[in-house]
Amino acid sequence: MKVNWKDVYPAVSTQFNADQSLNIKANQQVIDNQINDGIDGIICLDTEGENCSLSPEEKRLILTATQEVVAIFGLASQGLYAEALQLYRWFLPLLKLDTIPTLVQCIKLAEHLCGRGSEVFSAPRLPLEGAERELLSN
Repeated sequence: MKVNWKDVYPAVSTQFNADQSLNIKANQQVIDNQINDGIDGIICLDTEGENCSLSPEEKRLILTATQEVVAIFGLASQGLYAEALQLYRWFLPLLKLDTIPTLVQCIKLAEHLCGRGSEVFSAPRLPLEGAERELLSN
């Protein structure tokens, strides 16, 4: 299969129940939300680390739940550079989260706060607390 990588494909995080079992319905909701947002494709079971802790059966469940983006790339591709730059400047603080050790927890909390996923993740990660949690919650 040849993939057209000219567009940007977002990675989707894995959604869990409170007991850390897979939440297939929530996973599908996260993916459906992204599809409804107009993405061109997605990347499942990426390098966030949860992929490594899932069993082969759990991975199959996630991939089965997957039905199939980034607006900055789309805008720039259409020559709408001012609009792309404005969106980039708004998004840059979020991009900087990619450089911290608690990236997965930040992603999960952001998804939870937006009503697009749960904050539950697999061990050994610990929940965000204090100033770090406050920063994302505001």
